[in-house]
Order: sequence, then structure tokens, then C-alpha cells
Amino acid sequence: EGDTVVGKNHQGALVTLDGSGSYDNDFGNSIASYAWSQTSGPSVTLSDPSVSGPTFTAVEVTACGRDTYVFELEVTDECGLTDTDSVTITVSDTNEAPVAEAGPNQPSVVEGDLVTLDGSGSYDNDFGDSIASYAWSQTSGPSVTLSGAATASPSFTALEVNACGTDTYVFELEVTDECG
Repeated sequence: EGDTVVGKNHQGALVTLDGSGSYDNDFGNSIASYAWSQTSGPSVTLSDPSVSGPTFTAVEVTACGRDTYVFELEVTDECGLTDTDSVTITVSDTNEAPVAEAGPNQPSVVEGDLVTLDGSGSYDNDFGDSIASYAWSQTSGPSVTLSGAATASPSFTALEVNACGTDTYVFELEVTDECG
């Protein structure tokens, strides 16, 4: 009964199903047979679907680091009466956060110049994942409008500098992978 979560980094783990809590309320009767079947999830082979605790090896995790397997257990007592229950097994892999690379500092920009930021060096180390979205924001300096703030390379026009002859603009880049 119930759901089981197999912890992080357990693709390839040996998972044991547990039907040992099955029972028969009739005096003197006991469970005569077990019959496990997989009803959803990536296809796996049970070691012996006719025992109370078969095992399977979790296959490589697919979408966003998480796969769900559902198994149904049918038990039959000595008199041929049956009952079923299901269990959900969740196998997860570590889905690490992507890495934001906002590009190099640009120390020599002249007022009125079109300045292009460069977040194209951002990446995600997870197999098959990629950067799904970019979100640039200005954290300090004279307020400017970023054109394309949701792209890898937005731009803005440098404003007229202050009385001291220099202004510094600071921007922050947040990247999000396919798994959020």
C-alpha cells in the first residue's frame, strides 16, 4: 500500500516492491498467490512477479529528472478470492540548476553607444537540458531600458554621463532550464 519515493541519483537502483503486508481476514486462510503487473511508467522487468517482494532495476531517468512507475498487486487467498492494490514508485535523479554567464565587463563604453550584453555562455550541465529562458534586470546605475531583456543578448543605449565623467551600469542575469 502507499507510494514510495526512491531518492535522488537512483537511476539504475535496484527497487524492491513490498506486498508482504497483504493478509486474509478469514480464520485459517492465507495468501495463496501474488501477481504483480506494471500499469504505467518506463517499461521494466520484475525479477519474479509471483512473489510478495519482486525487484526491478530503475531505468535511466527521462523528463526533468523524474520518472514514475505504477505497479498493481493482485493477491489471491486459499479460497480463490482476490483483491488488488497499487503502488507508485518515483525515481528521481539530481536536476541541477543551470549556470548563468552574464559575459565580461565592458569598461569602455561611450555615451550614446548601443551596448549589447552577452549571456550566450550560460549553460545547463544536465543531460538533455538546455536554457529555456533568460531574464535580465538592472541592479544599479542610471536607469535604462533593455531591449530584449528575455533574450541571451539584450541591448541598451548608454546615457549621457554624470558630471564626473563616468557612470557604471550593473545587470543581473537569471537563467531557467527546461525543468524550471
